[in-house]
Amino acid sequence: MTVATRDERYRVRLNVRRAAACAKGMRNPVAHHEEFLELIFALAGPGFQRAYDRFLDAPDGRRLLAERPDVTEVLTDTARMADCPVGTLGHAYVDFMTQNRLDASLYDDTHHDLPAIGARLGWDDDFAYVIHRGIALHDLLHVLGGYGPDVGGEFGVLAFTHGQVDGWVTGATRATLLALPLGVSRRDRLRFWREGVARGRAATVLFAAPYEELLDRPLAEVRAQLGIRPDHEAHPLGHIYSPYQFGRSEQRQMTHAYEPYRYTGDDSDAAVDGAQ
Repeated sequence: MTVATRDERYRVRLNVRRAAACAKGMRNPVAHHEEFLELIFALAGPGFQRAYDRFLDAPDGRRLLAERPDVTEVLTDTARMADCPVGTLGHAYVDFMTQNRLDASLYDDTHHDLPAIGARLGWDDDFAYVIHRGIALHDLLHVLGGYGPDVGGEFGVLAFTHGQVDGWVTGATRATLLALPLGVSRRDRLRFWREGVARGRAATVLFAAPYEELLDRPLAEVRAQLGIRPDHEAHPLGHIYSPYQFGRSEQRQMTHAYEPYRYTGDDSDAAVDGAQ
């Protein structure tokens, strides 16, 4: 496989023309979901480019790009995931999704239009694969970071992701979440954001890790391998919580605040501490 230099790689830029063509997506993101996604992606070019470059420069990035494993197909393979032993990353992922009534197959349902969006934005096949893979790993990042599915947990994952890609989309979402009435002070939210960003920056390139090969490995071992700092070190004052949950759920508003996601299949925190 010929290795392209950074100057020879596919480049994506801000696409204001396509963003303007999708303005109705901003007016009603629910009714015009595809237009809303395209508008966001059209304006996210520079951040996506940084993510793409980091992916290709990562130790496993080029191999993944050559082999093109489908991480969504693996995560939605119920038989495969059920075989993951207790204590592993795969078992923890199933535990997280089950506890919180989440469905990995919803990724395909809500993002089936990504190939068409990428085509309209002129993405080449390699670039499209990297971006789609990164988006599909969102729930797995919740597990790796120990972040719950509520708004506070989403805030943590966004900060964690921002530390990896430093894009305006995550930055703009931060501003939105800072404005929501979570019952948590702005000071605590900013503290939690800064801690999550620092945690993301200290880790390896997470969306270029070969998760298809790591699902059967102990969760604590995977966290240590990926350079994910233990929760009590990354967030010494704790997480922020709220009783609100994103996603398709019978109960959008819960009756109690979520705690940080803690996998009970093994003593992961202690194992990670010992590995650091």
